[in-house]
Amino acid sequence: MTEEPNVSGAPETAQPSTGRTLTAQEEQILQCVQATSSMSQGLRDRYIREVLGLAPTKYFQFLNALLDEPAAWAAYPAIVKRLRDRRQRNRDLHW
Repeated sequence: MTEEPNVSGAPETAQPSTGRTLTAQEEQILQCVQATSSMSQGLRDRYIREVLGLAPTKYFQFLNALLDEPAAWAAYPAIVKRLRDRRQRNRDLHW
């Protein structure tokens, strides 16, 4: 029996698999990162309210929590890594 190759680009041991999958809302939140990456803050906030039906503050709270979810890493490794790195840089600057 052969193993499936690791196509995510992440090291095999980077995140343990929990067997959990993302909910539809979690998928939308992570996809919103890509959709809004080049938008100004005002346009991003409007997009979040209109498309996701969330206040921007609530969106960012959900997104921050998702960054620690192995299922998010498995589904969107590049986005999660980029946002984790940004979060860590911000923490390093403020501590």
